[in-house]
Amino acid sequence: MIDNIKITITNYSPNEKINWKPSNKDNSAFPHKTFQKAKLFNGKFKKKKHSLKLLLTADERKDEFSLSISGSIRKWYYQENSRKDLNHTEFVDCIRLLADEIGVRESELWNTKVMKVEVGVTLLVDKKFKGIKDCFVRYRNASRFEKGDEITTVYFGFKNYKLKIYDKYLEMNKRKNLDSYPYNEVNERLHFPRFEIAVNKVSGTPFFKSKANTLRKIEENWDEILKEFGKRFGNINFVNVLTDENGLREIGTYAEFRNFLAYEGINNYGLSECLDCLNHTGILDNNKTKYINDLIKLYESFKVKDDQLKAEFFERLEKKLNRIYNKSNIE
Repeated sequence: MIDNIKITITNYSPNEKINWKPSNKDNSAFPHKTFQKAKLFNGKFKKKKHSLKLLLTADERKDEFSLSISGSIRKWYYQENSRKDLNHTEFVDCIRLLADEIGVRESELWNTKVMKVEVGVTLLVDKKFKGIKDCFVRYRNASRFEKGDEITTVYFGFKNYKLKIYDKYLEMNKRKNLDSYPYNEVNERLHFPRFEIAVNKVSGTPFFKSKANTLRKIEENWDEILKEFGKRFGNINFVNVLTDENGLREIGTYAEFRNFLAYEGINNYGLSECLDCLNHTGILDNNKTKYINDLIKLYESFKVKDDQLKAEFFERLEKKLNRIYNKSNIE
């Protein structure tokens, strides 16, 4: 569940076994501080692949050190970029290993402050769900935008956090030829959508501030965080844009002709783009939900009605979340 993270340890005693190097971090605003950096690999593995970034800060005024740790603890723990997600037991083991590697007591590490955190899960579904990210069209007042060339990621952005959806298989194999065997066969038969909540300021996000501002709180509130994760993605307006058009219809009135032209415009411009455009105009100051729902309803009237895709997809998501709940809480 937990992936990228940034934590800060105060009053840290530097581990001399770590290969510290001078950092080029700008200290002009803090001339009394000096910085060193290092890469931390999981000592359980001989092959060094996915590291965590360490930044050691020496404060001459306070005569103490602090340590910042950032990166994907999921990749660090597994030492691979895979679709596997940390369950509760693995998360606890990961923190134990990390404490040993940096040379602090495990109890001290559990109480460190979490600055940033990313919660995510990857699903394994069949090919009919390809393009599912395009069905997530609107989330509250968030701006929806897409980024990336080879791997397109859908974002729903707020000031201190973002919801993200992308193709994990493409991200895992972005440097490989997906037209060659076996990548082409896997990519043709299966789909690996990845869902993430990336919190870039835990202290500015009420739920995560109360439930995940220390590693211990993440461990204690593991199931609550998973439920909140499912709730937030479940609250995104989902429109089945993958279903077929319902065929040519006889246009007998001006209103039907106008709706047909509106649908063609939405279809060409993109439903999500239209909703985002509408959301940023002044005409939504009143009855915002009504206007947005009217636009979605008009679009859906020209598509074959199919609610099964949504129901089946969220059933798959729920099953995945159930597999990574804290099993010790289940009687």
